[in-house]
Amino acid sequence: MYRYWGAIPNLAITQAEEYYSKSVIVPDLIASLEDIINNPYNYFEAAKTVKMKDDWAQDLITNKASKLLSEMNAFIADRENALT
Repeated sequence: MYRYWGAIPNLAITQAEEYYSKSVIVPDLIASLEDIINNPYNYFEAAKTVKMKDDWAQDLITNKASKLLSEMNAFIADRENALT
C-alpha cells in the first residue's frame, strides 16, 4: 500500500494509537522497519517464498523501508516538538 499511496496520514496514525495505544503502533512499526533494514536477506527470502515480483521486493526492502522509517522518526520528532 505504501508503494502506491505514499506516506501514512498523521490522522490515521493518531486514530490507530487512540484505538490500540501509543505504546504499540509507531514503536512496533519502527522496530519492524529496522528489522527489514538490518536483515534484508530474510525478507528477500520471504519475498521469494510468496512469489513477490523481484522488482517489488527490491524496492520495498531496499528503498521503501528506510523511507518509511525516516517518515516515522519525523512524525515522532514533530509530535515531541509540539509538546514543548
